[in-house]
Amino acid sequence: MNTLASQSVNITTNGYVEVHKRNTTGQPEYVYSNNPVTSAKIKKTTVKGATHYLYLGSKIKGLKTTRVGKKGAYQYRLALKNLHKPQTISSNNEDSGASSLASLYSLGGVTYYTPIGTTGNTFGSDSQIY
Repeated sequence: MNTLASQSVNITTNGYVEVHKRNTTGQPEYVYSNNPVTSAKIKKTTVKGATHYLYLGSKIKGLKTTRVGKKGAYQYRLALKNLHKPQTISSNNEDSGASSLASLYSLGGVTYYTPIGTTGNTFGSDSQIY
């Protein structure tokens, strides 16, 4: 059974939101395509509690955005909420005793996780999360 999500979302250091689709063919080390299917530049951000609102000039296919303007740089808003629910993901290698730690976020109403660390003995084990 394949439990990988159909898409991955990246918020880049240069201010873009990118959506990458799962790679169903090709080399297995590239779980998600290197090139984004769609992307948009973040024009402005505001913070209210645990929610960051990202304002974009264009809609992003695959993510739920709210239209907040008719023209200009701030036409769409994307909500990114820290759910404050850390998770432990068991290793595929039973001998290592290592687990990965991840934090849950809601982006456009869909829950995603991001890796935040590892526990246990990670020596000699693959610590990447796919």
